[in-house]
Amino acid sequence: MKHWPKTEAELAAVVVAWLRDLRWDVYQEVDAYGCVADIVATQGALLWVVETKTSLGLRVMEQAWFWRRRAHYVSVAYPRSKRASSYALRCLERDGIGALEVRAPDGWTPELSRVREVGAAALSRRVAPGLAGKLHEEQKTYAPAGSQGKRWTPFIGTCEELRRYVEAHPGVTLAETVKAIKTHYHTVSTARSSLAKWIQAGVVAGVRCELEGKALRLYAEAMCQKSAPQ
Repeated sequence: MKHWPKTEAELAAVVVAWLRDLRWDVYQEVDAYGCVADIVATQGALLWVVETKTSLGLRVMEQAWFWRRRAHYVSVAYPRSKRASSYALRCLERDGIGALEVRAPDGWTPELSRVREVGAAALSRRVAPGLAGKLHEEQKTYAPAGSQGKRWTPFIGTCEELRRYVEAHPGVTLAETVKAIKTHYHTVSTARSSLAKWIQAGVVAGVRCELEGKALRLYAEAMCQKSAPQ
């Protein structure tokens, strides 16, 4: 396959499939500590972060370095056709970061793995808490790793819960909806004021509102969404 991969997402998809074959649970585009990890894989209590790029350079090495002490294993993944320099591999080894060489899909054979672990990631036995709490089931499929920009967030989760409830209960008030669904807000009052603002601004996809008397009533509409908060 010539000029593979064309995008980072194509490369990451191979790594995701490889990890799943190894019985890791894979989460994609995970927002934590103010950064976004391309891939976070879990197996029991173990956390493995993999940063992907269409070539091995300082940027992806720096991204991977950020996750040291925040995950048990950290690796970078890059295409086999663009071999890493021995110096880059030595730098990764020094920092305990693994190196995954990814083969193009047309190069797969039973004898030849699609991902080759050129350098093993060192085990960090003590990691900072927090990353595991940022993992959600929706991140397994919502946005492909390497998509750069699109990702699942707690706000999006709240919006989807709200949309589903409104579709089932057209004309329901916002106050009733907030009491009935699970949101990421800490209080009901905060959820009401914030969601009222975003619904009226057209940010919550598939939901429109109408003020009837003193009640803000919600109705489903065609999916259309403006920029949402992260």
